[in-house]
Amino acid sequence: MISPKKSFRVAIQKDTYVHHQIFNHLDTLLKKRGYQLQLIETENSIKSFQMVSSGDAELTFVNNHSYRMMEILGPEASNLRAVMPIAKRVFLTFTRHPIADTTSANSIFSGKRIGIEELGGEVNTTLEDRFKRAKIKGIKFVSFDDEPEILVYWGALYGKRAEGFEKKGWYPVSFNKDWIEFNTEFDEALEPINIAGVPGDPLSYGIKTFSTTVLMVGNSYLGETACYELAKTIFENRLELLSRERMYATINENFDKSSLLLPLHDGTRSYILRDQPTLLERYADAIALLITVMAVIYGAAQAIKRGILQKRKDHLDTYFLEYLQIRKYSSKDSAVQKRKLTELHHKAIVQMTKEKLDKEDFDILSQMIQQELAILDK
Repeated sequence: MISPKKSFRVAIQKDTYVHHQIFNHLDTLLKKRGYQLQLIETENSIKSFQMVSSGDAELTFVNNHSYRMMEILGPEASNLRAVMPIAKRVFLTFTRHPIADTTSANSIFSGKRIGIEELGGEVNTTLEDRFKRAKIKGIKFVSFDDEPEILVYWGALYGKRAEGFEKKGWYPVSFNKDWIEFNTEFDEALEPINIAGVPGDPLSYGIKTFSTTVLMVGNSYLGETACYELAKTIFENRLELLSRERMYATINENFDKSSLLLPLHDGTRSYILRDQPTLLERYADAIALLITVMAVIYGAAQAIKRGILQKRKDHLDTYFLEYLQIRKYSSKDSAVQKRKLTELHHKAIVQMTKEKLDKEDFDILSQMIQQELAILDK
């Protein structure tokens, strides 16, 4: 038997902190279970998706709300499949000075230099589209190191990266209700989220923002069994990942399949449905019993039918024997012989009417009796 594939090339854009973090955690977990992951760093996220689509890599990661990226990929996106939701990421924004949570998004972002991880990548593309829809103008996207006025990225709940920015004098932004609703009501892949401040820390405060889900993405040609086993291994060992980062709480079999950016891979679907057999599988025993009972009933019916037919045949055979006896031992009195033949014919007719004797056999007997009567009349 051929073992399912356990070696995967994972394409990730080189400047994405969380995706590399996810890769490292998965690499540690899967190595213990006989898997081998090979990291392939790409120039940007589009290149990562293209590599998976063409088969030059087996896996990558994408935010579930990145519709714009799929539009850019065009026909190449048709080969991509969602293997599973792997992590939750939170939209985090930092400014150099504290901002009241009633401040509008236009006031926060308009005319600012916004620092992002990867210029021209997934976050850059989706944010451009989002700010355009919100009619926020004058924005310039720059790298984290290019003197940004605002830092924006999709991060982890209570992540070390956020702590690092706060230590460097950056302040997390808590958005107002309008900006959160603008994002979450337009896009069902986004959810509002409240992040509480650290208890006992006078400098820590809660923030309101929104979150997305990171999808592990594979190729449609990735074997169903290989994907099934990969999903099974991750689902069954999710607590090991969760002990590392809270963002892995999203690894749950009961996720909403209809809200996925990409079609679900057949291997994952098979794993999810493993405890939900088809109708035939679920009622296999009952169906087998029903078939057995029907076979027994059919057999019994056929036996009864054969018995009835045999009984009818026996009756008719008796009449044939009686006919022969009349011919063999008939008296010289033709009138008596004619009477006995007439009585036999009448009895056969009555019996045929009652039991529905075989018509062909009855016709033969009737013709024989009538021929004999015709001879006697001469």
